Amino acid sequence: LERTQAAPLTPVSTALTAEISAQKGWSLLAVGLSHWQRARQCFEEALAQDPGSRELHAGLASALYAASIHSSDPGLKGEAMRQLEEVVQQQPENRRAKVFLACLLDQEEQQERVEALITAAVESCCDAEVLRIAAKLLQQHNLERSTRLLQQAVQEAPDYHLVHQTMGRSLTKQWYHAKGERKEQLLQAAISAMKEAVIRDPGSVFIKLQLAELYGERDPSWEEQIYLELEREALGFSLRCRQALCLSYGKFLMYKRRALQQAAKKLQDGYTIPIATPERMQCCQKLNKLIQWLNKSDPSKAKAIEHFIQEMDSVVAVQDAVGLQEEDE
Repeated sequence: LERTQAAPLTPVSTALTAEISAQKGWSLLAVGLSHWQRARQCFEEALAQDPGSRELHAGLASALYAASIHSSDPGLKGEAMRQLEEVVQQQPENRRAKVFLACLLDQEEQQERVEALITAAVESCCDAEVLRIAAKLLQQHNLERSTRLLQQAVQEAPDYHLVHQTMGRSLTKQWYHAKGERKEQLLQAAISAMKEAVIRDPGSVFIKLQLAELYGERDPSWEEQIYLELEREALGFSLRCRQALCLSYGKFLMYKRRALQQAAKKLQDGYTIPIATPERMQCCQKLNKLIQWLNKSDPSKAKAIEHFIQEMDSVVAVQDAVGLQEEDE
């Protein structure tokens, strides 16, 4: 990406060829889908020079799919679906386009079409990312098949951190509903999967937070130790990662330690960070829950938290979150 970034993006540049634009676009998407805006620009510039390129149309479809995930603009989802439909029709061998389209159709509850796209995408598939995305889509409808696909994805790409993380999250969901000895087995399997993900991506804050919650089911002190370690490193984190840490630690203090004053401080710290994310919304929800609890035991503190939320909502300009990684979702 650093090498391709040297090429200018402005349309007046005559030196920028379609090949260089495509390379830059794919590099941006490889770094993270949150770079969809610049990737889209690259593919559109390349298509202006080579409108018949199948690869460039697939690249633009991928960038638009990323846009539908990371942007609040509802028009981008429709644009992504149209572009993906075109790629799927013209490039039936493109497995990623099929699972990307399946993801968007799943949100529209078009389950029959989703199943057909997944079946076509995973048949004789060796692409771990395709298998991983398909498995995530199937978790709510066919857990057994989802698990098989994740096991296959791990075999295809044992060093890919996201397949281990997705496996861990799948096992965690199964653990919630299990009983007896099976419940303990699933917890251990989920912990093992998350540990594998951390080994392969030791810089991922979100995976460490997920592992911390699993450890907390064994011993809350283990969970808190991870939060304390992450706090010591927090200055180097993205804003969203800091929010997520505040949320996780705040919930821990709220529910497991019953340290309501400390929990309020962590959640307020998270809500102060001015980017629009699910984590910020959850910080607000937990603060409102604390207000309900404290209204009986400490009404003055409850009123102070309520005033804090009102003040933050009136003075803080909240920006859309940027630079999100796959595991942030």
